[in-house]
Amino acid sequence: MLLPSAKHVFVTGVSKFIVVSCLYALFLFGALSRVALPSAIVVLISLAIGAGWFFLMLRTFDRPGRRMLDEIVHGYTTFDTSWPNYFGSSDHSWGEGGPPWDNSGVWILDGKFTVQSAPNHEVDPPGFYPSPHRAGQWELWTGVVWSGTYRSDPWPRSRRADQRR
Repeated sequence: MLLPSAKHVFVTGVSKFIVVSCLYALFLFGALSRVALPSAIVVLISLAIGAGWFFLMLRTFDRPGRRMLDEIVHGYTTFDTSWPNYFGSSDHSWGEGGPPWDNSGVWILDGKFTVQSAPNHEVDPPGFYPSPHRAGQWELWTGVVWSGTYRSDPWPRSRRADQRR
């Protein structure tokens, strides 16, 4: 794929999130407290900026997981992790960290796409398979459990966009 790696998306997103969080705190506790505005206006400004910060947080932690799904469909991942899933599941409760993952069934590459480990062919790789829970849907297998994340098409968003052209 000619897209940034999941690992790159994660590192870039976290960096942006930290910078924006610091700027938000400086603005909220520094500049905004020194401006002579009615308290209702200050509260509205704070809520608006806080909502933007919250949206950024959701996007920051959603994008790497979605990119990892795109990579896994292609048989590799640059984001080898067994912690947070990043994809909430509507059908299962996995606690704070999401379902367990086992990426040993796919190629694991570093951020520069250098092979870190070859796939273990004795392990079912994570990816989208015909769902045992919903007829006609594809469900994400994490390499350990069915996640409850469904698609009507197993291919990543980038491939579906190419097919429409």
